[in-house]
Amino acid sequence: MLKSVLEGMAEYYSTELAEKVRRGMTENALKCKFNDGAVPIGYVINDEQFFEVDAVKAPYVIQAFEAYANGKTIKEIVEMLNAKGLTTSHGAKITINIVTDMLKNRRYIGEYRFRDIVRKDGIPRIVPQALFDKVQTEREKNKRDTARHKAEDDYLLTTKLFCGKCGRYITGESGTGRSGAVHRYYKCNGAKYRHACDKKTIKKEWIEDLVVRHTCEMMMSDNMIEDIAGIVFRSFQKENPVIQLLKRRLGETETALNNLLKAIEEGIITSTTKQRMLELEQTRDELNLKLIKEEMKSPLSQKRAWSYG
Repeated sequence: MLKSVLEGMAEYYSTELAEKVRRGMTENALKCKFNDGAVPIGYVINDEQFFEVDAVKAPYVIQAFEAYANGKTIKEIVEMLNAKGLTTSHGAKITINIVTDMLKNRRYIGEYRFRDIVRKDGIPRIVPQALFDKVQTEREKNKRDTARHKAEDDYLLTTKLFCGKCGRYITGESGTGRSGAVHRYYKCNGAKYRHACDKKTIKKEWIEDLVVRHTCEMMMSDNMIEDIAGIVFRSFQKENPVIQLLKRRLGETETALNNLLKAIEEGIITSTTKQRMLELEQTRDELNLKLIKEEMKSPLSQKRAWSYG
């Protein structure tokens, strides 16, 4: 009987503890606090368990989204991030699965989610909504794409060639004839899978040579050269995401310092006031130093330095 009573009490306390944990996690979620688990790259958790933007790693998240939106593969993004020395919150290397999860993680647009609780703008946003939406569109498009490469051949026009009859992708194919010769060609996905298009196959060498030749002719025209020069110049003028993020963090730090000074002027002083002020001043100095270093990397800054020299 005693054993049964003890087992019943243990089960009761276990159930009660689980309920308290669930209640506590729900209360945290309603306040958009961190509820354990992996911290997404680009965020840190502060002492009060709220999400904060990691000024060092968040710019790499933006670069990953921009790279994918501009046509880079996930494998290429993994190589790029590892080359820059980016790691997870546990210090692990970046993998394909990590980047795949990153590109669809809605936390980067400020959405907090825990079970049935969803809060828009519940955490700081890292990725602009327009960029996030563009990446999701590209992800869906690439799901429908059969492959960028077939066998050992690199088909230059895969994901770039569309059927003039049905508008679907035309992707690379290869086959071996009776004589053993390998034939390489492009084929409309509509004709390949749905038999909804009667577009004939196109020889790989012929269409690729044609596109490359016309592209070279177009690139060498005076108008195109002027357009490319203008695009390059505008890209240099565009402030990189690292500098944007650092300036935003610096502005937030300056605001916090000013608010603290106003509180001191009004006589609101606590035991932690001095410590908090020292922390904010140190953060401001560190951000200023990082900002100077990033601005020195800018091509326009280098150009100005050379002109002064």
